[in-house]
Amino acid sequence: MPAWENPVDAVLEYHSRTKHHLHRFAASLGYLDWASQPDPFRSFDGAQKTPLPLSAVRLAAVCYANLYQPWTVRLICAEGQFFLLGLSSIHWREAWKYGERAFRYCQHDMGHAIASVRYAAGTLGWTAKLLDVSDAAIVDLLGLDRGEAFSGVPEQDREHPGALLIIGPQKGLSVDVELLRRTVNGGSWSGHANVLSPHHVSWPLIDDVAQATWRDDVPTPANDPAVNAWSIEEPAALAEDQSSAITIIQKRRSAVALDDSASMSVQTFYQILDRILPRPHVTPWDALPWLPHLHCGIFVHRVNGLTPGLYLLERTELPSQKLRSLLSAEFLFERPPGCPKNLPLFQLVAGDFRAKAQSISCHQKIAGAGAFSLGMIAEFEESIRSKGAWWYRRLFWEAGVLGHVLYLEAKAAGFGGTGIGCYFDDAFHNLLGLQGNQFQSLYHFTVGSPIEDTRLTTFPAYAHLDQG
Repeated sequence: MPAWENPVDAVLEYHSRTKHHLHRFAASLGYLDWASQPDPFRSFDGAQKTPLPLSAVRLAAVCYANLYQPWTVRLICAEGQFFLLGLSSIHWREAWKYGERAFRYCQHDMGHAIASVRYAAGTLGWTAKLLDVSDAAIVDLLGLDRGEAFSGVPEQDREHPGALLIIGPQKGLSVDVELLRRTVNGGSWSGHANVLSPHHVSWPLIDDVAQATWRDDVPTPANDPAVNAWSIEEPAALAEDQSSAITIIQKRRSAVALDDSASMSVQTFYQILDRILPRPHVTPWDALPWLPHLHCGIFVHRVNGLTPGLYLLERTELPSQKLRSLLSAEFLFERPPGCPKNLPLFQLVAGDFRAKAQSISCHQKIAGAGAFSLGMIAEFEESIRSKGAWWYRRLFWEAGVLGHVLYLEAKAAGFGGTGIGCYFDDAFHNLLGLQGNQFQSLYHFTVGSPIEDTRLTTFPAYAHLDQG
C-alpha cells in the first residue's frame, strides 16, 4: 500500500482518482475480456449443500404497501428466535468489467443486498438490522481466511468482509457476536472454494482502498443525537395500490431504454420521493444503524403538474443546512406549488435539463429520456474524517439502499428504473456549485417508462428450478 499519512488520505485519493471526467474515464481495460469472465457463483467443493425451500408463492397475498408499515408479528416463533446473514464482496467480479472504479460498485451492491434482505424479511412481518461489528469478526464468522479452503485460489477471487445482519420476528434483536465468534472458531469447516476466472487482471488501487477501509475492533462512535426532523414526519396521504410485494420484488429489473415521450403524474413522483425519506421503524431504513447522510439532486424532465428543472430533495434537515450554504447562490430554493408539506423538495432552477442530465451520465440517453433522474449527494469528507476511513463504504451502502427503494417504487408505480454508476462526478458537482470534498455524488438513477427490448427473453423468477 502507498505510504499515505493515514487511511482517510488513501480513501480520498482513491475517490478522486476513480472519478470519470469529461475528457477521460477512470482506469479500466476499456473492453470486456469475455475469456476471463468470472463465475457468478462461489461454490465449495466437498461441502454439504442444503437446498432452501422457495416460499414466495405462499406470500403472494402480502401487499407491497404494507412493507412500509410497522408490523406486528404475524408468525408464531419462540422468543428470541433469529438468524444471522453475512455478506461478502469479491472485487474482481466488478473489476473485470469496470476496472479501478469497481470498489465503488461493490459497495453499491452491498447496499442493494442489505435492502433486499430487509424487504424479504418484511414480507414475513420480520425485521432485519445491520450489526455494527468489525471486519475481523465477519471474517471469522464467514470463514473468509481459511487457508485450506482457499488454497490455490487467486487473490483476486478471494472474498472481502461486508455486512452482518440479524433477522427475526422481533424488534430489538441482539446477539453476543464475540461469543458466537469464539464458538465458530472452535468448530470445523468443510469444502474448497472454486476459482472464478482462468486468468485475472490486477488492480492494486482496489487492494489499497480495501485495506484502508478495513474496520478494526474499535468502539463505535456514538451516533449524532440530533433529531432528524424529516425522518419523524408522517408520510403523505397518497394513494396506495394492493399490488403483491412478491410480484414487484421478483419483477424488479434495470430498464435498458426509456420512452422519451412518456410522462409521470406529479402524485406518482411525490409518492416515489416520499418512500426514499428515511423514517424510524420503516423498511428499509430501519436496517441502517446511522442517521442518513445523502440528499438528492433531481432533474425533473416530464412530470405532469411540475415545472421541468433542477430540484433538491433534502433527506435530512441538519446536514442540509451545510449543503445549502455550498450550493450556487443563484438557486431559488422554492417549494413547488401543491407539494406535500412533509416532502422537503425545493426547485433550484427551472429549465430543460434533459441534455445536461444525459451529458453528466456519461452521455447515456436513458438519463434524459425518463420522467426524472437524480444524483445522490453525500456528506463526504468531514463525515469520513470524523468516523474513520471505513465509513467510506457505508456511504455507498446507503446509496445502494436508496437505489433499491427507487427500483421497487418505480416498478410499483408501473414504471422502470436504472441505477447509473457511470457519470462525470465533478461535472455534476459544478452544475450544483459544489467545490471541494465536503459533498460528493455517489450514485445516479433514472426513472421512466421502459421500452421492451424484444431481443431479450424474460422467464419467471426461479423458472429453472422445480417448484412443485
